[in-house]
Amino acid sequence: MLNGVRMSVPNYGARTSANTANPRTELSEEYRWRLPHGEHTLDVSCTIQKVITDVNFDIGQILRNDGSIDFASGSRCPLHLQIEFQVDDNTIDLKYRGAECEVVNIRDMTETYALGERIDYQVRILNGAMTFRTNKMTTDRVISDFNFLSTEYASRGEGGYFKAGVYVQESCSQQTDPANECLLGSG
Repeated sequence: MLNGVRMSVPNYGARTSANTANPRTELSEEYRWRLPHGEHTLDVSCTIQKVITDVNFDIGQILRNDGSIDFASGSRCPLHLQIEFQVDDNTIDLKYRGAECEVVNIRDMTETYALGERIDYQVRILNGAMTFRTNKMTTDRVISDFNFLSTEYASRGEGGYFKAGVYVQESCSQQTDPANECLLGSG
């Protein structure tokens, strides 16, 4: 029986050069679903064991399945949601893309998570409305209403899928200590 998966991103770890300059490791959902339609849920339990000083990292994402839409701004829009761990204060920030690929940051979550402490989080989307919660929150946090995607994508919606893992937000190769690692252990 599998009790968990330990993920580690070394400073000079693997990356996909076409998509990112930063190392990462991930579990990616194979099923692609349509936003804003239906109900979709990601439940994660994780424990952050070690961090790189001053380097934030994602612990989950909703990735867009189709990046081919042309926005008036010329923006590339690869993600629907990033769940980012802030190493300076041990909090979680959320970043999502709104209409016309506008980036919206939610940085006012005050719950802190010590290294080694279990973090349970859930992202839920029901008919376009996205909510987020952790084991330290007493109510769900409304993140966004993705119903604008029906208009942007000619009523068919836009594909997405969940990913959980460690996505370093700054190139670890720029760190001066090659012994540093970004670690996330779950289970």
